[in-house]
Amino acid sequence: MKESFEREKWLKWQSKICKRLAESDSLSPERAYQIASEEFPRARVTLFAGMKRSGNHAIINWVVQNNFESLVYANNIVGVGPDSWHVYDAEYILPRMIDRLLLSVEHCPVSDYSMFDPILIARDPYNWLASWISHTHFNLENLERDIEVYIENLSCDTPVISFNDWFSHRSYRDRIGQQLGIVNTDASINGVTSFGKGSSFDKKSFDGKAQQMKVLQRWSRMTENKTYRDAIKNYDTEFRDICREYFPDISPDQITKLLL
Repeated sequence: MKESFEREKWLKWQSKICKRLAESDSLSPERAYQIASEEFPRARVTLFAGMKRSGNHAIINWVVQNNFESLVYANNIVGVGPDSWHVYDAEYILPRMIDRLLLSVEHCPVSDYSMFDPILIARDPYNWLASWISHTHFNLENLERDIEVYIENLSCDTPVISFNDWFSHRSYRDRIGQQLGIVNTDASINGVTSFGKGSSFDKKSFDGKAQQMKVLQRWSRMTENKTYRDAIKNYDTEFRDICREYFPDISPDQITKLLL
């Protein structure tokens, strides 16, 4: 009886939230903050921001799988509203009693969402750009803007999770997990999520063995790609500065020697 009752509550909440989202053509950061505060008044809210192909979905899925509280995740709330809603461990919880709310935004200035105290997920510029240019959603006309937003986001005073370090080091995952209020058991570390349609290069062929993916050598697949090589050349100074500060294990000299 109780399970049926709570299911009905969630269905009613779903109808209500969809109606609220439909009241405007787009979901501004300010309105997203208002809705999050009103719908989940007791929840710990975490907003992750990042460019597409930065490892956002892998890291968020890792947070979800290592979380043991009731949780709602809204994927990519940019535009008209979330791409999707996901509810975890809340079979007997009313919506307003949820413990944690995870939100994500993609491909936009992280400063737009400053009211959430966002966390930026970032991948080194050479592998990020290689994966992004190889993705089906890539639009050449927006390349310059994409790179400028990437650089701008890493110049903001925003906490950063390095996808490179998260992927490579258990100790880093342990430390980030502690900061996020979860205990890292490495659950899901070898999974390839369905969000974003998997890897730009491997799709979902490495699901179950994701740690074997060459995600930190994607740049080596782009030696014949003129668009990629031109971008690396045009933003050489900025990319070197970013690697020096955030991705010291990446060698711009090695990469540019082979590409340029």
